[in-house]
Amino acid sequence: MIFPTEIMTLLYNTTTGSEFLLIMAPFFLLLHFQSILTATLQSIDEAKLTMNASLISSIIKISLLVFLLQVPQLNIKGLVISVLAHIFILTAWNYRLVQKKTHYRANYGSIINGILILGITYLFGYYLNSTVIFVSHSMLNVLILMGIITFAYISLTALCGLFPKQLLGGKRSKETSCLL
Repeated sequence: MIFPTEIMTLLYNTTTGSEFLLIMAPFFLLLHFQSILTATLQSIDEAKLTMNASLISSIIKISLLVFLLQVPQLNIKGLVISVLAHIFILTAWNYRLVQKKTHYRANYGSIINGILILGITYLFGYYLNSTVIFVSHSMLNVLILMGIITFAYISLTALCGLFPKQLLGGKRSKETSCLL
């Protein structure tokens, strides 16, 4: 989200579509959870439920796509909206199914802390990207800033005790009282 034009330039030698990276990046974090939830449902022999959820969510996505592409003001944004709606609906649906079948309860304090850490890291990175130049070579400057931002993110995550116990040698800091 902080370097959309730089990433598009590096990967595709164009900045076309970089504004969509900014919009879509937060939603694509949900894809990580979606795959875990789907695997959980499949492992408890509920693959049929996840396939039905995926089918219904895909039908909603296609319906939204057909409807939104008819609106001339939206253009390609209609596609973006329908894809993001699909990701959100399917992740939420699979979470609800896992919750129902396994009686799982998420640690909402950790989730809120994680969102706050992401927000703080984004604001810090945005500030650095708009004000700090270490070297004149653009791509080298981006790599240095990415390193600093990554260090800040990992530091905040460790400070708030959101690393798994195994990574900390069995010790864990305060549960979720960092930013919450």
